[in-house]
Amino acid sequence: MKIAFSKATLSALAIPAGRRRITVTDTQAPGLEYELRATGGFFAYRYSLSGRQRSRAIGKWGVISIADARRKCLELARSVSLGEDPQKEEQLRRECPTFNQFFSSQYLPFAQMAKRSSSTDERYFKNHLKPVFGKLLLNQIEKSYITSFLQRKTADGFKPATVNRMLIILRYSLNKAIEWGVPGMTVNPAAGIKTLAENNKIERYLSTEEAERLKAALEASTHPLLKFFVVFLLVTGARRGEALGAKWSDIDLSRGVWRVPLAKSGKARHIVLSDSAIDCLLALREKCASSANSAVKSSPYLFPSWQTGKMITSSLYARWHAARKKAGLEDLRLHDLRHSFASALVNNGVPLFEVQKLLGHASISTTERYAHLQPRRLIESASVAGNYYAGALGARNGLSADADPQFFELPVVSFNPQVTPPSPNLRLKH
Repeated sequence: MKIAFSKATLSALAIPAGRRRITVTDTQAPGLEYELRATGGFFAYRYSLSGRQRSRAIGKWGVISIADARRKCLELARSVSLGEDPQKEEQLRRECPTFNQFFSSQYLPFAQMAKRSSSTDERYFKNHLKPVFGKLLLNQIEKSYITSFLQRKTADGFKPATVNRMLIILRYSLNKAIEWGVPGMTVNPAAGIKTLAENNKIERYLSTEEAERLKAALEASTHPLLKFFVVFLLVTGARRGEALGAKWSDIDLSRGVWRVPLAKSGKARHIVLSDSAIDCLLALREKCASSANSAVKSSPYLFPSWQTGKMITSSLYARWHAARKKAGLEDLRLHDLRHSFASALVNNGVPLFEVQKLLGHASISTTERYAHLQPRRLIESASVAGNYYAGALGARNGLSADADPQFFELPVVSFNPQVTPPSPNLRLKH
Protein backbone atom coordinates (compact mmCIF):
# COMPACT_ATOMS: atom_id res chain seq x y z
CA MET A 1 0.00 0.00 0.00
CA LYS A 2 1.27 3.45 -0.93
CA ILE A 3 0.58 6.55 1.12
CA ALA A 4 2.08 10.01 1.52
CA PHE A 5 4.18 9.77 4.66
CA SER A 6 3.30 12.32 7.30
CA LYS A 7 3.00 12.33 11.06
CA ALA A 8 -0.77 11.96 10.76
CA THR A 9 -0.82 9.11 8.21
CA LEU A 10 1.84 7.06 9.97
CA SER A 11 0.29 7.61 13.41
CA ALA A 12 -3.06 6.39 12.10
CA LEU A 13 -1.66 3.03 10.99
CA ALA A 14 -2.56 -0.09 13.00
CA ILE A 15 -1.42 -3.71 12.74
CA PRO A 16 -4.33 -5.85 11.42
CA ALA A 17 -5.56 -8.66 13.60
CA GLY A 18 -3.65 -11.89 13.12
CA ARG A 19 -0.58 -10.16 11.68
CA ARG A 20 2.73 -9.15 13.26
CA ARG A 21 3.49 -6.14 11.09
CA ILE A 22 2.24 -3.85 8.37
CA THR A 23 4.33 -2.25 5.62
CA VAL A 24 3.54 0.84 3.54
CA THR A 25 5.46 2.70 0.81
CA ASP A 26 5.93 6.45 0.50
CA THR A 27 4.49 8.16 -2.57
CA GLN A 28 7.07 10.94 -2.48
CA ALA A 29 10.35 9.03 -2.07
CA PRO A 30 10.50 5.93 -4.34
CA GLY A 31 11.72 2.90 -2.42
CA LEU A 32 11.10 4.35 1.04
CA GLU A 33 9.16 1.90 3.22
CA TYR A 34 7.70 2.18 6.68
CA GLU A 35 7.14 -1.00 8.69
CA LEU A 36 5.03 -0.90 11.81
CA ARG A 37 5.70 -3.58 14.41
CA ALA A 38 4.69 -4.08 18.02
CA THR A 39 8.00 -2.48 19.04
CA GLY A 40 7.49 0.63 16.88
CA GLY A 41 7.82 1.88 13.33
CA PHE A 42 10.96 1.55 11.19
CA PHE A 43 12.08 3.09 7.90
CA ALA A 44 13.88 1.07 5.21
CA TYR A 45 14.97 1.51 1.59
CA ARG A 46 13.89 -1.23 -0.85
CA TYR A 47 15.77 -1.47 -4.12
CA SER A 48 16.61 -3.85 -6.95
CA LEU A 49 20.20 -4.76 -7.86
CA SER A 50 21.23 -7.35 -10.44
CA GLY A 51 17.62 -8.51 -10.67
CA ARG A 52 17.29 -9.15 -6.94
CA GLN A 53 15.14 -7.30 -4.45
CA ARG A 54 17.03 -6.06 -1.40
CA SER A 55 16.35 -3.90 1.62
CA ARG A 56 18.55 -1.58 3.65
CA ALA A 57 17.44 -0.44 7.12
CA ILE A 58 17.40 3.33 7.69
CA GLY A 59 16.22 3.81 11.25
CA LYS A 60 13.40 3.99 13.78
CA TRP A 61 10.74 6.66 13.46
CA GLY A 62 11.05 9.02 16.40
CA VAL A 63 14.81 8.68 16.41
CA ILE A 64 14.88 10.00 12.85
CA SER A 65 12.19 12.10 11.19
CA ILE A 66 10.29 11.45 7.97
CA ALA A 67 12.38 14.16 6.29
CA ASP A 68 15.58 12.44 7.48
CA ALA A 69 14.35 9.12 6.11
CA ARG A 70 13.58 10.66 2.70
CA ARG A 71 17.02 12.28 2.49
CA LYS A 72 18.71 8.99 3.37
CA CYS A 73 16.54 7.17 0.84
CA LEU A 74 17.68 9.57 -1.90
CA GLU A 75 21.32 9.11 -0.86
CA LEU A 76 21.00 5.32 -1.05
CA ALA A 77 19.23 5.53 -4.41
CA ARG A 78 22.19 7.48 -5.79
CA SER A 79 24.65 4.85 -4.58
CA VAL A 80 22.57 2.08 -6.21
CA SER A 81 22.57 3.99 -9.48
CA LEU A 82 26.41 3.96 -9.28
CA GLY A 83 26.40 0.17 -8.92
CA GLU A 84 26.98 0.09 -5.18
CA ASP A 85 25.12 -2.21 -2.81
CA PRO A 86 23.92 -0.39 0.35
CA GLN A 87 23.03 -3.68 2.02
CA LYS A 88 26.54 -5.04 1.60
CA GLU A 89 28.07 -1.80 2.80
CA GLU A 90 25.91 -1.90 5.92
CA GLN A 91 26.97 -5.48 6.56
CA LEU A 92 30.63 -4.49 6.27
CA ARG A 93 30.08 -1.63 8.71
CA ARG A 94 28.57 -4.02 11.22
CA GLU A 95 31.56 -6.35 10.85
CA CYS A 96 34.08 -3.55 11.30
CA PRO A 97 36.23 -4.11 14.44
CA THR A 98 36.99 -1.51 17.07
CA PHE A 99 40.34 0.22 16.96
CA ASN A 100 41.37 -1.69 20.07
CA GLN A 101 40.44 -5.06 18.51
CA PHE A 102 42.22 -4.32 15.26
CA PHE A 103 45.39 -2.86 16.80
CA SER A 104 45.77 -5.66 19.36
CA SER A 105 44.87 -8.67 17.22
CA GLN A 106 46.11 -7.64 13.77
CA TYR A 107 48.39 -4.63 13.72
CA LEU A 108 50.68 -5.42 16.68
CA PRO A 109 51.48 -9.00 15.56
CA PHE A 110 52.41 -7.55 12.16
CA ALA A 111 54.50 -4.76 13.68
CA GLN A 112 56.39 -7.18 15.92
CA MET A 113 57.51 -9.09 12.83
CA ALA A 114 58.05 -6.19 10.41
CA LYS A 115 59.10 -3.18 12.53
CA ARG A 116 62.02 -2.68 14.86
CA SER A 117 60.00 0.03 16.59
CA SER A 118 57.06 -2.25 17.47
CA SER A 119 57.61 -1.68 21.20
CA THR A 120 57.31 2.06 20.60
CA ASP A 121 54.08 1.54 18.65
CA GLU A 122 52.67 -0.57 21.48
CA ARG A 123 53.62 2.01 24.12
CA TYR A 124 52.04 4.90 22.21
CA PHE A 125 48.92 2.81 21.63
CA LYS A 126 48.45 1.94 25.30
CA ASN A 127 49.28 5.38 26.69
CA HIS A 128 47.69 7.68 24.11
CA LEU A 129 45.69 6.13 21.26
CA LYS A 130 43.72 3.42 23.07
CA PRO A 131 42.12 5.70 25.70
CA VAL A 132 40.71 7.94 22.96
CA PHE A 133 40.04 5.70 19.95
CA GLY A 134 40.04 2.18 21.46
CA LYS A 135 36.25 1.70 21.77
CA LEU A 136 35.40 3.28 18.40
CA LEU A 137 34.83 1.16 15.31
CA LEU A 138 37.51 1.85 12.74
CA ASN A 139 34.95 3.43 10.43
CA GLN A 140 33.67 5.64 13.25
CA ILE A 141 36.99 7.45 13.60
CA GLU A 142 36.62 10.84 11.95
CA LYS A 143 39.18 13.40 10.88
CA SER A 144 37.77 15.92 13.36
CA TYR A 145 38.31 13.44 16.22
CA ILE A 146 41.97 13.07 15.23
CA THR A 147 42.66 16.81 14.92
CA SER A 148 41.02 17.42 18.31
CA PHE A 149 43.13 14.64 19.81
CA LEU A 150 46.34 16.18 18.46
CA GLN A 151 45.35 19.63 19.72
CA ARG A 152 44.69 18.27 23.21
CA LYS A 153 48.05 16.49 23.30
CA THR A 154 49.81 19.69 22.26
CA ALA A 155 47.93 21.67 24.91
CA ASP A 156 48.96 19.06 27.49
CA GLY A 157 52.59 19.95 26.85
CA PHE A 158 53.74 17.11 24.63
CA LYS A 159 56.49 18.09 22.20
CA PRO A 160 55.68 18.30 18.47
CA ALA A 161 57.87 15.27 17.73
CA THR A 162 55.92 13.18 20.25
CA VAL A 163 52.53 14.31 18.94
CA ASN A 164 53.68 13.63 15.38
CA ARG A 165 54.66 10.12 16.40
CA MET A 166 51.13 9.51 17.66
CA LEU A 167 49.69 10.68 14.34
CA ILE A 168 52.12 8.62 12.28
CA ILE A 169 51.35 5.40 14.16
CA LEU A 170 47.60 6.02 13.92
CA ARG A 171 47.76 6.83 10.20
CA TYR A 172 50.02 3.89 9.40
CA SER A 173 47.85 1.39 11.28
CA LEU A 174 44.68 2.63 9.54
CA ASN A 175 46.43 2.39 6.18
CA LYS A 176 47.20 -1.23 6.98
CA ALA A 177 43.52 -1.83 7.84
CA ILE A 178 42.56 -0.63 4.35
CA GLU A 179 45.39 -2.61 2.72
CA TRP A 180 44.32 -5.79 4.50
CA GLY A 181 40.68 -5.36 3.54
CA VAL A 182 39.33 -4.96 7.07
CA PRO A 183 35.49 -4.82 6.76
CA GLY A 184 34.11 -1.28 6.66
CA MET A 185 37.49 0.41 6.02
CA THR A 186 37.76 2.22 2.71
CA VAL A 187 39.01 5.68 3.72
CA ASN A 188 41.78 6.67 6.14
CA PRO A 189 40.54 9.60 8.26
CA ALA A 190 44.13 10.44 9.22
CA ALA A 191 45.15 10.99 5.60
CA GLY A 192 45.95 14.60 4.79
CA ILE A 193 46.45 15.68 8.39
CA LYS A 194 49.78 17.50 8.48
CA THR A 195 52.37 16.84 11.12
CA LEU A 196 53.42 19.65 13.45
CA ALA A 197 56.53 21.67 12.73
CA GLU A 198 59.46 20.33 14.71
CA ASN A 199 62.52 22.21 15.85
CA ASN A 200 65.12 19.62 14.97
CA LYS A 201 68.16 21.85 15.29
CA ILE A 202 70.59 20.15 17.66
CA GLU A 203 71.96 22.69 20.14
CA ARG A 204 73.47 20.62 22.98
CA TYR A 205 77.17 19.94 22.63
CA LEU A 206 79.74 19.02 25.21
CA SER A 207 82.39 21.73 25.63
CA THR A 208 85.94 20.90 26.68
CA GLU A 209 85.31 22.53 30.08
CA GLU A 210 82.18 20.43 30.55
CA ALA A 211 84.10 17.34 29.46
CA GLU A 212 86.57 17.90 32.30
CA ARG A 213 83.74 18.15 34.84
CA LEU A 214 82.09 15.07 33.40
CA LYS A 215 85.37 13.15 33.52
CA ALA A 216 85.75 13.89 37.23
CA ALA A 217 82.18 12.74 37.91
CA LEU A 218 82.69 9.55 35.93
CA GLU A 219 85.90 8.73 37.78
CA ALA A 220 84.00 9.07 41.05
CA SER A 221 81.12 6.85 39.88
CA THR A 222 80.72 3.48 41.57
CA HIS A 223 79.67 1.87 38.31
CA PRO A 224 82.72 -0.02 36.99
CA LEU A 225 81.96 0.48 33.28
CA LEU A 226 80.20 3.84 33.10
CA LYS A 227 83.27 5.89 32.23
CA PHE A 228 84.23 3.46 29.47
CA PHE A 229 80.72 3.55 28.05
CA VAL A 230 80.55 7.36 27.97
CA VAL A 231 84.02 7.72 26.46
CA PHE A 232 83.24 5.07 23.86
CA LEU A 233 80.12 6.94 22.75
CA LEU A 234 82.00 10.23 22.64
CA VAL A 235 84.91 8.97 20.50
CA THR A 236 82.87 6.80 18.10
CA GLY A 237 79.64 8.78 17.68
CA ALA A 238 77.75 5.50 18.09
CA ARG A 239 74.15 5.31 19.16
CA ARG A 240 73.47 4.17 22.71
CA GLY A 241 71.70 1.00 21.57
CA GLU A 242 74.52 0.12 19.19
CA ALA A 243 77.06 0.28 22.01
CA LEU A 244 74.90 -1.64 24.48
CA GLY A 245 74.46 -4.51 22.02
CA ALA A 246 78.07 -4.51 20.81
CA LYS A 247 79.99 -7.79 21.13
CA TRP A 248 83.71 -8.44 21.06
CA SER A 249 83.16 -10.64 18.02
CA ASP A 250 82.04 -7.50 16.15
CA ILE A 251 85.32 -5.69 16.90
CA ASP A 252 88.38 -5.98 14.66
CA LEU A 253 91.12 -4.15 16.56
CA SER A 254 93.79 -4.95 13.97
CA ARG A 255 91.82 -3.22 11.22
CA GLY A 256 90.26 -0.64 13.52
CA VAL A 257 86.69 -1.47 12.50
CA TRP A 258 83.54 -2.20 14.48
CA ARG A 259 80.75 -3.99 12.64
CA VAL A 260 77.24 -3.15 13.85
CA PRO A 261 75.14 -6.12 12.62
CA LEU A 262 71.81 -4.32 12.80
CA ALA A 263 71.93 -0.54 12.71
CA LYS A 264 68.98 1.84 12.88
CA SER A 265 68.61 1.60 9.10
CA GLY A 266 67.93 -2.12 9.44
CA LYS A 267 71.23 -2.95 7.74
CA ALA A 268 74.73 -3.66 8.99
CA ARG A 269 77.17 -0.75 9.16
CA HIS A 270 80.86 -0.40 9.92
CA ILE A 271 82.24 2.15 12.36
CA VAL A 272 85.86 3.24 12.03
CA LEU A 273 87.71 3.06 15.34
CA SER A 274 90.13 5.90 16.03
CA ASP A 275 93.22 5.46 18.20
CA SER A 276 91.24 6.92 21.10
CA ALA A 277 88.45 4.38 20.56
CA ILE A 278 90.93 1.52 20.42
CA ASP A 279 92.64 2.72 23.60
CA CYS A 280 89.22 2.84 25.28
CA LEU A 281 88.45 -0.72 24.16
CA LEU A 282 91.80 -2.06 25.35
CA ALA A 283 91.26 -0.48 28.77
CA LEU A 284 87.70 -1.82 28.82
CA ARG A 285 88.85 -5.36 28.02
CA GLU A 286 91.45 -5.18 30.77
CA LYS A 287 88.80 -3.96 33.22
CA CYS A 288 86.44 -6.85 32.39
CA ALA A 289 89.29 -9.37 32.61
CA SER A 290 90.10 -8.14 36.12
CA SER A 291 86.57 -8.89 37.36
CA ALA A 292 86.18 -11.64 39.96
CA ASN A 293 82.95 -12.68 38.22
CA SER A 294 83.57 -15.39 35.64
CA ALA A 295 80.36 -14.41 33.84
CA VAL A 296 81.80 -10.94 33.22
CA LYS A 297 85.15 -12.34 32.07
CA SER A 298 83.51 -14.64 29.53
CA SER A 299 80.73 -12.27 28.46
CA PRO A 300 80.47 -11.65 24.72
CA TYR A 301 79.35 -8.06 25.34
CA LEU A 302 81.61 -5.03 25.47
CA PHE A 303 79.56 -3.63 28.33
CA PRO A 304 78.23 -6.59 30.35
CA SER A 305 76.25 -6.44 33.55
CA TRP A 306 78.74 -6.61 36.39
CA GLN A 307 76.45 -9.10 38.15
CA THR A 308 75.27 -11.44 35.37
CA GLY A 309 77.54 -10.84 32.38
CA LYS A 310 74.49 -10.33 30.19
CA MET A 311 73.63 -7.17 28.26
CA ILE A 312 73.66 -4.26 30.66
CA THR A 313 70.30 -2.74 31.62
CA SER A 314 68.91 0.08 33.72
CA SER A 315 71.71 0.13 36.31
CA LEU A 316 73.94 2.06 33.91
CA TYR A 317 71.29 4.72 33.26
CA ALA A 318 70.74 5.35 36.96
CA ARG A 319 74.48 5.88 37.50
CA TRP A 320 74.67 8.09 34.39
CA HIS A 321 71.94 10.34 35.79
CA ALA A 322 73.86 10.59 39.07
CA ALA A 323 77.14 11.39 37.31
CA ARG A 324 75.78 14.11 35.05
CA LYS A 325 73.99 15.69 38.02
CA LYS A 326 77.22 15.72 40.00
CA ALA A 327 78.96 17.39 37.05
CA GLY A 328 76.24 20.04 36.85
CA LEU A 329 75.16 18.75 33.43
CA GLU A 330 71.63 17.55 34.12
CA ASP A 331 70.47 18.56 30.64
CA LEU A 332 73.15 16.43 28.94
CA ARG A 333 71.72 13.28 27.40
CA LEU A 334 73.68 10.23 26.29
CA HIS A 335 72.61 10.98 22.72
CA ASP A 336 74.22 14.41 23.05
CA LEU A 337 77.57 12.62 23.05
CA ARG A 338 76.82 11.63 19.46
CA HIS A 339 75.95 15.25 18.69
CA SER A 340 79.25 16.34 20.25
CA PHE A 341 81.17 13.81 18.16
CA ALA A 342 79.61 15.19 14.98
CA SER A 343 80.18 18.78 16.06
CA ALA A 344 83.85 18.13 16.75
CA LEU A 345 84.26 16.67 13.27
CA VAL A 346 82.54 19.53 11.48
CA ASN A 347 84.26 22.24 13.52
CA ASN A 348 87.61 20.77 12.56
CA GLY A 349 86.93 20.83 8.85
CA VAL A 350 85.69 17.28 8.21
CA PRO A 351 83.34 17.43 5.18
CA LEU A 352 79.67 16.69 5.82
CA PHE A 353 79.80 13.74 3.43
CA GLU A 354 82.43 12.08 5.59
CA VAL A 355 80.52 12.93 8.76
CA GLN A 356 77.46 11.29 7.20
CA LYS A 357 79.41 8.07 6.67
CA LEU A 358 80.89 8.11 10.17
CA LEU A 359 77.46 8.61 11.74
CA GLY A 360 75.79 6.01 9.53
CA HIS A 361 73.12 8.36 8.18
CA ALA A 362 71.25 7.24 5.09
CA SER A 363 70.59 10.85 4.05
CA ILE A 364 72.89 13.87 4.07
CA SER A 365 69.92 16.00 5.16
CA THR A 366 69.98 14.20 8.53
CA THR A 367 73.68 14.92 8.94
CA GLU A 368 73.09 18.62 8.30
CA ARG A 369 71.32 18.82 11.66
CA TYR A 370 74.72 18.20 13.26
CA ALA A 371 76.57 20.75 11.15
CA HIS A 372 77.01 23.17 14.04
CA LEU A 373 79.96 25.38 13.11
CA GLN A 374 81.71 27.56 15.63
CA PRO A 375 81.87 31.29 14.67
CA ARG A 376 85.68 31.05 14.43
CA ARG A 377 85.36 28.24 11.91
CA LEU A 378 82.87 30.24 9.86
CA ILE A 379 85.18 33.25 9.78
CA GLU A 380 88.15 31.09 8.78
CA SER A 381 86.09 29.57 5.99
CA ALA A 382 84.87 32.96 4.80
CA SER A 383 88.47 34.20 4.80
CA VAL A 384 89.33 31.71 2.09
CA ALA A 385 87.23 33.66 -0.39
CA GLY A 386 88.40 36.96 1.09
CA ASN A 387 92.05 36.04 0.60
CA TYR A 388 91.36 34.83 -2.92
CA TYR A 389 89.80 38.08 -4.10
CA ALA A 390 91.57 40.52 -1.79
CA GLY A 391 94.18 41.65 -4.29
CA ALA A 392 91.70 42.25 -7.08
CA LEU A 393 89.41 44.32 -4.84
CA GLY A 394 92.10 46.23 -3.04
CA ALA A 395 91.01 44.79 0.29
CA ARG A 396 93.26 43.51 3.04
CA ASN A 397 93.87 39.79 3.18
CA GLY A 398 91.46 37.91 5.39
CA LEU A 399 90.59 38.86 8.94
CA SER A 400 92.81 39.81 11.77
CA ALA A 401 93.91 36.93 13.94
CA ASP A 402 92.65 38.95 16.88
CA ALA A 403 89.16 39.36 15.39
CA ASP A 404 86.45 38.33 17.77
CA PRO A 405 84.33 35.67 15.96
CA GLN A 406 81.01 37.30 16.73
CA PHE A 407 78.74 39.53 14.69
CA PHE A 408 80.38 41.82 12.18
CA GLU A 409 79.19 44.17 9.47
CA LEU A 410 80.54 45.53 6.22
CA PRO A 411 79.91 49.11 5.05
CA VAL A 412 77.96 49.43 1.81
CA VAL A 413 80.40 50.07 -1.05
CA SER A 414 79.04 51.29 -4.39
CA PHE A 415 80.84 49.96 -7.41
CA ASN A 416 82.16 52.37 -10.04
CA PRO A 417 84.31 50.80 -12.76
CA GLN A 418 86.22 54.11 -13.16
CA VAL A 419 87.20 54.31 -9.50
CA THR A 420 89.38 51.94 -7.51
CA PRO A 421 87.15 50.46 -4.78
CA PRO A 422 88.16 51.57 -1.30
CA SER A 423 89.39 48.99 1.21
CA PRO A 424 86.40 47.91 3.29
CA ASN A 425 86.57 48.71 6.97
CA LEU A 426 85.38 45.76 9.03
CA ARG A 427 83.79 46.95 12.23
CA LEU A 428 83.08 44.24 14.82
CA LYS A 429 80.07 44.45 17.12
CA HIS A 430 80.85 43.70 20.75
